[in-house]
Amino acid sequence: MTQLEILTTTPYNFSNNEANELIKKMEAMSLQEKIGQLFFLMHSDMYPKEIIEGMLTKVKPGGLMYRPTSEKTILAIKAFCEKELSIQPFFSANLESGANALLNDQSGYGSAMLLSATNDLDLVENAVNDVAKTAANTGINMTFSPVVDLQINPNNPVTGTRSFGDQVDQVAAMSAKCVDVFSDNDILPVVKHFPGDGVDDRDHHLLPSVNSLSLDEWHQSYGAVYRQLIEQEVPCIMAGHILLPAYDRSVTPTIADNDLRPATLSKSLLQGLLRGELNFNGLIITDASNMGGFNSFYPRSQAVVEIINAGCDMLLFTKDLEED
Repeated sequence: MTQLEILTTTPYNFSNNEANELIKKMEAMSLQEKIGQLFFLMHSDMYPKEIIEGMLTKVKPGGLMYRPTSEKTILAIKAFCEKELSIQPFFSANLESGANALLNDQSGYGSAMLLSATNDLDLVENAVNDVAKTAANTGINMTFSPVVDLQINPNNPVTGTRSFGDQVDQVAAMSAKCVDVFSDNDILPVVKHFPGDGVDDRDHHLLPSVNSLSLDEWHQSYGAVYRQLIEQEVPCIMAGHILLPAYDRSVTPTIADNDLRPATLSKSLLQGLLRGELNFNGLIITDASNMGGFNSFYPRSQAVVEIINAGCDMLLFTKDLEED
């Protein structure tokens, strides 16, 4: 597809004039500016203001994720970016269960599983709407939520109560409601973690996890959730440090175990399954690249290149910004 075709089709829906203006802007960017747009960096109150501002002006990143801080700090950084950066980054937070993930004076609504247990979509809509409005008022335009994983294995250390449960229809309905409400508040939802966590008992913060379902089982569960959200035009998906051996073996039956890769490093899972079979045409962002599940396969210098070869559009966080 041409750039114009990409920008004027879902989930972007730019007019031809808007798309052409964006294309002109991209063509005028230097290589260094394009590289900066690959990075989604983290803000923390542990970093001095001078460090944050220096990072923003030097790298000109495509995104900035906040850990809980003050509204004053968020608005000051937004004003700084508007003054110093020609392309504004995404401003995001993990708004999974409340604005407490963004603002340190807020309290949360409780876990996704708690909200799901009410079985009340109107209540979920009201809760998410409140979170979204609070975040949007500070300039946030992206959230790394909802978690659309299925809590199949109660011993999974990551999914836990962050999931809406283990029932496909329930998870799909709750996730779809969150996507709608955030989108209505001009906040881009990033659903996670493709191709789906919650099957094994591994922690992908430490090592890659494995979705060991058969291909039929995957399509009837995780695949069904992603198909519904993609048909709903969800704009962004997070690639997880999660393997899906059944799909890779359906494409390459002789593939060796040590050649399997998690979605963040897998051309097969991202370009074959996600883009090819599920027809996703939005933004793919990696899960945090300082996690063990990402750094278990290659030296860092190769791994950062492999995410681009695999089909990821942005790299979340860094271990060593200069090196990356």
